[in-house]
Amino acid sequence: MLGKTNILFVSKNDASEAQLIHEKILTASSGNITKIEFLNNTIFVHTDAGILRGTDVKSMDYIKKDGANLAATHFIFHAGKYYFCDASQESQEKAVIYVTEDFSIYEEIVVEENGYISETEKVKFIIPGIFKDSRGRIVIMVRKMKGNVTYQLNLYIFDTFEKLSSADIVICDNSEIADLHTGNAVLIKDRIFSRGGYYGTLSICSLDGKSHDAESKMYANDYFFKYTTNNTSKTLDQVYKSFDGLNWSKVQTDTMDAYGEFYIFPLNGKTCLKYCDSQGTCYIKMADGVNKVGSSTNETFEIDIQEKIYSVAEDDEGNTYIGCSGGIINKISLDKDGTTQLPDVQLVKTLAARQALTQAKQYTDEKVVELKAYIDSKIEQNIEAGDV
Repeated sequence: MLGKTNILFVSKNDASEAQLIHEKILTASSGNITKIEFLNNTIFVHTDAGILRGTDVKSMDYIKKDGANLAATHFIFHAGKYYFCDASQESQEKAVIYVTEDFSIYEEIVVEENGYISETEKVKFIIPGIFKDSRGRIVIMVRKMKGNVTYQLNLYIFDTFEKLSSADIVICDNSEIADLHTGNAVLIKDRIFSRGGYYGTLSICSLDGKSHDAESKMYANDYFFKYTTNNTSKTLDQVYKSFDGLNWSKVQTDTMDAYGEFYIFPLNGKTCLKYCDSQGTCYIKMADGVNKVGSSTNETFEIDIQEKIYSVAEDDEGNTYIGCSGGIINKISLDKDGTTQLPDVQLVKTLAARQALTQAKQYTDEKVVELKAYIDSKIEQNIEAGDV
């Protein structure tokens, strides 16, 4: 009987059956990688100096508009076109988004204009974000400004841009959330999360206009995460998870020798905790479930990510991209069977398999010889007994 092949793996941890493949990529920017997103088989990398775009993270160019690097904070892809806005733009007399097919010709779409606060004072506008919800509807957030203060925050929700004029307009119950770093706003689970605010809080606005504050640091595999540290040792103390960003529960955490910048991110269905030890060496603990983030039983890999982390994104192939300071992107993938870690791994596995087959053949030959000897002995016994 042929048993399980004893396949060899090349890894930091000899007992590991999964490999962490890590690649550092230096982009054309020397600034912070504030956002990474994938649209229409294209990667968009938001930097302090502009937006890098390409089909390969190693070969990207700045998007240009009017001879300069494009300034934008949010993109969507809809019906063969890219739509975007710039939440960092100063207030304008019209709420405008932009559309392009190839980033060479741009058009404007006016969402709202000609608003008045009084007979003599006009409304000014800023668009903090454009998103697509879980139903594929387009969501545009519009700030109505009185001076430098948002006095009304609206959500335009519609199916196609042809129906923009008949969009559902939802008035948010708290216009102040638009003033808290909405350039970083993201749509997760049909809720707009405005990252930043006071004391690390997170402003949440659902698509029905209801808003509230929450607290979160990271998002991975359908859950929000935050953590606490020991006041004395500054080591990791406890990790918490939340499905809605409001209700929190503890997860299993017993990684005590953990310092530095902690970060939780997804990787091919796993939930990973990045941390450093007291000597400054960085590691990733990889958990099968969100309830085991930080457990000492998790598979652990040493990794060289010393830069400050600003953004995380996944592609459709299970790769994770970590945007960092200094224009660095750390690309991480998980090789579950050890076939791509090194060029000679396939050869090592082949030799191991051949060795296993040789051992199996030898085992079979020995058993055949034993069976033949047993049968021959039985035949001789029968002959001596006169049964044959």
